[in-house]
Amino acid sequence: MRKYFKDYINYIAAIVKAAEAGKPSEPLDEKFFARLETMLSRMKHERICHLLVTVLFAILTVMSLGILMETPGPQSALLFMLFLILVVPYTNHYYFLENGVQKLYKLWDRLKDLSNS
Repeated sequence: MRKYFKDYINYIAAIVKAAEAGKPSEPLDEKFFARLETMLSRMKHERICHLLVTVLFAILTVMSLGILMETPGPQSALLFMLFLILVVPYTNHYYFLENGVQKLYKLWDRLKDLSNS
């Protein structure tokens, strides 16, 4: 998903760059913006799903830390470490998705400005 999203952002950024140079590679019409809106909607949906998973794993990590403090032992330490190891990449991926969606918003705004001028 990360590569797919990066590639799409780069594709839209190239369209913005070409449009700013006065040589748009695609017509900035309603059809183009409808496709962009669909893609943005998909990415926002992906972001929300990953937010829910990240929050769930953060809660489980805190709960397993409570279990570890209450009943120290190798099983509770292993459970805590497992959740801690999982919450880090989930947080990292959510951070990437959040920033990517915001980049798409900025590109969208720039394209709308270019299409209106």
